[in-house]
Amino acid sequence: DIRMKPEISVIVPVYNSENNLCECIDSLINQTFINIEILLIDDGSTDKSGEICDKYMKIDKRIKVFHKKNKGVSNSRNEGIEYSTGRFIMFCDSDDYVDKDWCENMYYYANRQEKNLVLSGYTSINLRIKQKTKNTYDMKCNDKVLILLKSQFFILYENILFNSVCNKIYNSKIIKEYGIYFDENVCLGEDLIFNIEYLKFAGNKIIVLNKSLYNYILRDTESLDYKYQENLFEKYKYLSKQLYDAMLYHNVNMKKYEVLYWKRYYYKFEIIFNNTFHKKNNSSWFNKMNYNNSICKTNLFKKSISRLSENDIEKNYLRALKTENYYIIYFYLLLRNFRWNYKQHIKNLLLKLKIIYK
Repeated sequence: DIRMKPEISVIVPVYNSENNLCECIDSLINQTFINIEILLIDDGSTDKSGEICDKYMKIDKRIKVFHKKNKGVSNSRNEGIEYSTGRFIMFCDSDDYVDKDWCENMYYYANRQEKNLVLSGYTSINLRIKQKTKNTYDMKCNDKVLILLKSQFFILYENILFNSVCNKIYNSKIIKEYGIYFDENVCLGEDLIFNIEYLKFAGNKIIVLNKSLYNYILRDTESLDYKYQENLFEKYKYLSKQLYDAMLYHNVNMKKYEVLYWKRYYYKFEIIFNNTFHKKNNSSWFNKMNYNNSICKTNLFKKSISRLSENDIEKNYLRALKTENYYIIYFYLLLRNFRWNYKQHIKNLLLKLKIIYK
């Protein structure tokens, strides 16, 4: 009976997603597990998203719609937590969609392991390129279900399963009793911080359903490649410290995982350097170069590249990085790209000649 108190509250922040919203909501109302409530939090949408939400509320009594001023995704999720009445809480983004047994599978294990964190794999669908690609993220083994201790949580981070809140089911009582909410002052990695905080108060086991149940859609507007982030170095520094502190808090085997932690840190520097040269950054070329060069002088950068080997990165590029001089790194990349483009040009030219004289 859908009028009984729901077992699961699914929180969906909605903002200007009229083109994809119906697919998202349809995937929720068609769940095989019906005892859910769907909380659509309209975050001041300026397109027809709000109207679509209201239309679905009339179709399905399990749907509740809340319209509010635009305050961001973290604020929307926090309001959803406040409005939720289910024993468990799940999150879904309004431009994604879920498998029909998403709730059923997650609930089955959460109901048996009430205090432990339960999560699944997910599929990332990349629509940023002409020919869309699909990647499934799971534990890369044959086990259908894995049970980890909290001291092993970094394995999830290693397999890109820890960061998101959308592939997990949370105990509502734990969230509300310990005041675990999304930090509305953080606009990058807020999911990671939420999960780190939740893990402190969850049971000592983590249940991993080793299959994809959630479909995460990568669109042009969401990527750091497309969006300029001010103070990105400081933001990543904050997130990485939170992660490192969590590793210490849960007694993670640092001898085993610290090297991997620093290798992952290095790839953040690549994103930071590219972000500096984003078209929306109005600084001069020299200021951009000097900014990246100052980052190369930090102990964090030095520590991260000291963990890299030729198995991780091209030998000559690693030499350039180890100079800790962004001018050298930048001109090495220019030269490498020039050589690659030249080779491609010659390859295309030979192909044309082959066609002409065939």
